[in-house]
Amino acid sequence: ARAVYTLGSTAAILIENSSAGVVHACVESLFNQGLHLEKVDKVTSNVFFTMDRKVNVESFPCQWTAAQSKRIVEILKKNRQGHIVSIERAGPAADGMCYTMSGRAMSANYLAPLHQIMDPSIL
Repeated sequence: ARAVYTLGSTAAILIENSSAGVVHACVESLFNQGLHLEKVDKVTSNVFFTMDRKVNVESFPCQWTAAQSKRIVEILKKNRQGHIVSIERAGPAADGMCYTMSGRAMSANYLAPLHQIMDPSIL
């Protein structure tokens, strides 16, 4: 995201709500300046923060709804000329489950299906 920002382009970072605090701290230290917290949805706990409207971080709940899928599509459309940053995203195996490197099943309570951003058919 920092390289994209330095080159003058935009980047979107999509994360789970539970990771928002950690990612906020990492991005803030990476850019060595404060981020603008845009909004926090008190119902869903979704967080959006931005660095000069060039690096945008949006969080998603693990409990997925059609509204979250719609948000993904809107973010992809908005960032067609920019970049989507995916940080070690787990994606589903052939059986539809996500697993750790040691083969343990990862619960849907911990992962939002953000792997959808890599599916070209959603646009």
